[in-house]
Amino acid sequence: MDTLGQFGRQLRELYNSGRYKDTVALFKAGRQGYSCDAISGNADIVRTMLGAFRRLDELQHAFTFLRYFKVKINDRVHHSLLNAYAWLLYSTLNKEFRNPASVNLTKDNTLTVDMLDEDGAPGKNKLGDLIDAVCKVLPLLPVSPYCDAVYSSLTILLLKFAKQCMTADWHFINRICDNTNIARLSTECRTTELAVKGKTKLVELASDLEYWYVFKSAAAEKTGQYEECASVSTEARSALKSFHYGNEIWFARRIAHSKKNLGRIDEAILDFRSILKKKNDWFLWKELAELYKMQNDSKQAFDCAVKAAALHGDIQYKIDLIVLIGDLLYEKDQLDKAFQHYELARLIRIRNDWPIPQSLKDKLQNMELGRQNSDFNSQLQCITTYWHSFGRIQSSVSELIKGKVVHILHQNDKGTDGFIQYGQKKQVYFRLNPENNLATTISIGQTLFFTIKIQHNNKELATIKRFE
Repeated sequence: MDTLGQFGRQLRELYNSGRYKDTVALFKAGRQGYSCDAISGNADIVRTMLGAFRRLDELQHAFTFLRYFKVKINDRVHHSLLNAYAWLLYSTLNKEFRNPASVNLTKDNTLTVDMLDEDGAPGKNKLGDLIDAVCKVLPLLPVSPYCDAVYSSLTILLLKFAKQCMTADWHFINRICDNTNIARLSTECRTTELAVKGKTKLVELASDLEYWYVFKSAAAEKTGQYEECASVSTEARSALKSFHYGNEIWFARRIAHSKKNLGRIDEAILDFRSILKKKNDWFLWKELAELYKMQNDSKQAFDCAVKAAALHGDIQYKIDLIVLIGDLLYEKDQLDKAFQHYELARLIRIRNDWPIPQSLKDKLQNMELGRQNSDFNSQLQCITTYWHSFGRIQSSVSELIKGKVVHILHQNDKGTDGFIQYGQKKQVYFRLNPENNLATTISIGQTLFFTIKIQHNNKELATIKRFE
């Protein structure tokens, strides 16, 4: 009979050649010749079997193997076994993350996860056991290129899982972030293929380090640690070489939110003004309007709020903005217009089966409920026309924006139209009449300067001012 060392080497040779089923078959055929203690004490055999089960996506068998042979995972085991065990936990957690339906609630509302079966063990383990195992193994992994890869991947997966599948427990997320050695997190921006409108597109993903900054800054904000949120977000903007998913904007926004919550309203306003030069979205104008309202600057608050309302966006998400405009109109004694906004907010809630808050009921009660208009479409049309009566004056971005022509749809005797790319890969439509001299000379790749106006259909339209 082969020695245990020879048996282990045979298993490893099969594993390294990608023959994972043969690895498992050889182990089952030959393990009877060795005691359980001998096998559990051989880190090379254990890590090989954990790897084989993981590659075969037989994760439950890997955990059964660990229990049957009574393998102990602690700071005394070899780093290669710690690495294999950490990757097993990663695959298990990733499987649940990709398939949230397998995460269930028991009768006592304890989260459970399908993990173990066979050999009489319960088919469901508490999700907390899996999370605890991840939290325990992370600090055990020694600092080395060999173990840093799984340390980085497992840490970020745990954060993603906590946000998506644990109802965003921000205190837990904050603790994980605080316990992370960010020097070990990967700075590599991997790429993946993504299908967009039937075409495959290569997309660059955020690095693990960028994800950590996102989670840590969000957790600090959600848990009311505003000084730390501003500090971490500022550090992210200087530490990261590139940003993804608009994170540069979101870090700046968190800094502005933190200043607002710390009472530094003037600084927050300046920050939002700077953000809006890069990203012209309605909810940012709404937040700026709220800041001006906090300063009792009703005029600026109203101008920003109406601008926000006129910009493109789903009306149901603007419900708080609509009430804000109503409040500002009420302060100006424009009671009819204020009532129309409150009534539109009520109708939106009715259409979505949302409860009507008492504060809104009180506002309508004070302004004669008999005037209620139950026709949502006519009310929306009336209010939209009102917003755009200001939008024609206010909705253009006064600063010249630099961009590049990336697509031309038509260029003929009727004029030229297409799209300009600017900022964080954002695009805006442009149209040139045939009388415009630029219509015949503009071309793809051309750099130019333009402003943006909001049309009556809430769509953005670029007005080209000059070429570079």
